[in-house]
Amino acid sequence: MTRGAAIALVAVLAACSGERSSPSPAPPTTPALDPPPAAPPVDAGGKVGCERLPFADSAPIAEASGAVYVPAAGSDPASILLVGDSGARGQYGRVSAETGDVLEQGALRIDGGASDDLEGLSRIGDTFYAITSSGFMRHYRRQGGKLALVVKAYSIGSERDGTACADGRKANCGPYYEGLCLHNDAAAGDGCAGFAASKKTGRLVCLVLDGTRLRADPARTIQVSRRETLTGCDIADADLAWAGTNLIGGSVVYRVRGWQDTKSAQIEPVASIGPGFPEAIAVGPDQVVYRFSDTGGAPSLMTKHRCE
Repeated sequence: MTRGAAIALVAVLAACSGERSSPSPAPPTTPALDPPPAAPPVDAGGKVGCERLPFADSAPIAEASGAVYVPAAGSDPASILLVGDSGARGQYGRVSAETGDVLEQGALRIDGGASDDLEGLSRIGDTFYAITSSGFMRHYRRQGGKLALVVKAYSIGSERDGTACADGRKANCGPYYEGLCLHNDAAAGDGCAGFAASKKTGRLVCLVLDGTRLRADPARTIQVSRRETLTGCDIADADLAWAGTNLIGGSVVYRVRGWQDTKSAQIEPVASIGPGFPEAIAVGPDQVVYRFSDTGGAPSLMTKHRCE
């Protein structure tokens, strides 16, 4: 999204309260031709959605567009790794999963094979994957205390089948990906290792682990929301995935049950949560959901919730 559009939308938002949010209506079975207007939370007769938890309200990086939960390891506490959007030149930050306090800041190396429009971040084992809006992927791994580029930008598909743009240096083209979610224990094979979230279609597009690289399978998708609204996803375990929409889509968070079978996966709206213009989503243990907002610059707003 553009800086001007984000700022204009954020300006009309009310501050996010600490009250529990109510579930929103289920998404339509087919994408709408045009994005719907922003929808307020729906009164579901007292049914609980998500409870906001204490957490820092912002992170000092520009346009947080990708996020992934990283479990505690040794002396390192559990954390959320965030990456910035186009123009941030690979800026990333790591914040405490407990408090939101900043633990680390830096910049990912961006090779010339694709733009710096990093829109999604996820991991398999010790490898972090970052996807651009155009459908180009890079791999990073921690080396010497820093995140090092270990696989340069490559396309996950083709312009012909609609899974990637022909030129990785372009942004917001083709499927217009805005999120990435991978199963941490995924292995090479024909099954979906996870998904890329297409804002253009509102669908999660299956990603297959082909050796060490990810490849999009356009035949396997899950319709989550209307066009122009899907902005992020995360995978909690072998059965449960999560997805989030932007303000245009009502800032709704969905559960996606049975995601490994894209034909029978069940979509369940949970609640309307997230500050500003919600973009990235990350999920920790016990259904704790983190949402991060692209406000067109720094800082990036963030909230933490426990969902039922």
